[in-house]
Amino acid sequence: MQDNCFNTKSTFDFVTDETFSSSLLNHLLQTLSTLNRGVTRKNAFDSLITRLCKLQHVDDALHVIEYMARIDAGGCRPSATTFYPVLNILMRQKAIDHTRCVVDFMFTLSVNLDLTGHNYFLVAHRYTGDVAAAAGVLKKMEEDGIGACWDIRCRFDY
Repeated sequence: MQDNCFNTKSTFDFVTDETFSSSLLNHLLQTLSTLNRGVTRKNAFDSLITRLCKLQHVDDALHVIEYMARIDAGGCRPSATTFYPVLNILMRQKAIDHTRCVVDFMFTLSVNLDLTGHNYFLVAHRYTGDVAAAAGVLKKMEEDGIGACWDIRCRFDY
């Protein structure tokens, strides 16, 4: 806990469809920007993004990410994990084209899609039955050198 801010999954429960407004979001962004630099601030931004995605306010969540990148949020630039809630909700909505736009946005911020990000695409393609697209994701992962690491060691004691 720093700056009297202890981030949990309930931190932004006061943000609901009924209470949400652009004005509220702007005040939250200004307030979060005053938190201690580092983990406290980054977690607060990430928690807000998660809450907005739960309310299906994806464009507002992307606005928060853009704000983080623009002001550099005290050294708390967006990371791949920052985008997980956005990718998750868009894939659940089967909005693959919109998700690809988000990945392009990630690229402009120098944030690479990691194993989890690629997995969102794999799962979405699996549910839509698009095997060719899923194979394309696997090929892209291979090209990028991303894959699951399995370190299985068998030890036999006799």
